[in-house]
Amino acid sequence: MFSYHFMVNAFRAGTIVAVIAGAVGWFMVLRRQAFAGHTLSLVGFPGAAGAVWLGVSASWGYFGFCTGAALLIAALRHGMGETRSEESAGIGVIQAFALAAGF
Repeated sequence: MFSYHFMVNAFRAGTIVAVIAGAVGWFMVLRRQAFAGHTLSLVGFPGAAGAVWLGVSASWGYFGFCTGAALLIAALRHGMGETRSEESAGIGVIQAFALAAGF
């Protein structure tokens, strides 16, 4: 398996992603932002689908929608106060809307 160059690259990239995701995930759990991170990963789906539908690179749609959703989540957090349940409800609405828009 390691005689193929693409497999060596895949294992290298997978190792790098696993180490970075573990470190970032630990900080997200400490800040209680795991639901927001999950939502951002799902928001990329309609962004990529819409970009392909418009004839643009899927990467542009993915990063554009994720950036927009992150800004929206940040605005919700500052606008609602300190209640975690209200913040989770707002993030859930964003997640449901993004999945519906993607389908």
